[in-house]
Amino acid sequence: MSRPFVSIGHVARDEFGDEWRLGGSGLYCAATAARLGRGATLITRVGDRERPALESRCADLGIALRCLPSAATTTFAFSMVGARRRLRLRARATALGAGDLGDLVDDAPVLLGSIVGEHHEDLFGRVRGRSVLVAQGELRAFAADGTVLPVPWRRADVVLPTLRAAVLSEEDLGGDLGPVAQWSALSPIVITRGERGASLFRGGRELHVPAFRPDRVVDPTGAGDAFAAGLLVALDDGQDWQEALTFANCVASFCLEGLGTEGLADREQVADRLRSGARLL
Repeated sequence: MSRPFVSIGHVARDEFGDEWRLGGSGLYCAATAARLGRGATLITRVGDRERPALESRCADLGIALRCLPSAATTTFAFSMVGARRRLRLRARATALGAGDLGDLVDDAPVLLGSIVGEHHEDLFGRVRGRSVLVAQGELRAFAADGTVLPVPWRRADVVLPTLRAAVLSEEDLGGDLGPVAQWSALSPIVITRGERGASLFRGGRELHVPAFRPDRVVDPTGAGDAFAAGLLVALDDGQDWQEALTFANCVASFCLEGLGTEGLADREQVADRLRSGARLL
């Protein structure tokens, strides 16, 4: 029987003009874990309109779905302003709390995928010591028109001590790593740096691990989520931080090679690249 992996977070309806697709860290992380051979479960909330598409998508990806009701699905509208992508929040699903977890396996590793800060504080306590947080949503606020605004991490002192690690990108931080030293006194902090790999801040020290070179780059969407899921899988397998970061970088490199979840690799593919793949500096 496969070792469980639980991903908790809003699934997003991502709109691109007249078209839309399902997204969100929770879904990408669950898909990554399923490809790596874990018994992946996704706990989320969506509205009735998107539910059939999500049920079908999870069935295709081999993800067990616990889909809770919500009046709306968290919805983002994407547009281009010059050469820059603009992101606007159009709707927001109901938050997720400890009472939504049901009969969660007590020792299952948990990935918390935050896109709009959707996790109640009691949920963090419920999964204390076994969760990795993709923290992007903790650093977001939204203007009246839905425009995404960067904000300080207001709940850091409460959330971080409950975590096994928090994962953020340089982009999430606007390139400002100033708060990381303070945060890393409360929990290991992992910063993803794109083609430059990832850095762990822990116990006053920094450990940098270079990225793997993908065969091609098709779409970077979800690479950070694939990294976070790979990191949690490796830590749950008993790997040390150096090994786990290396494994996570390798997992993320495959995500770049396809659209959405199409590029995600299985264990054998990851093992092959770990043995022979070229590293980027």
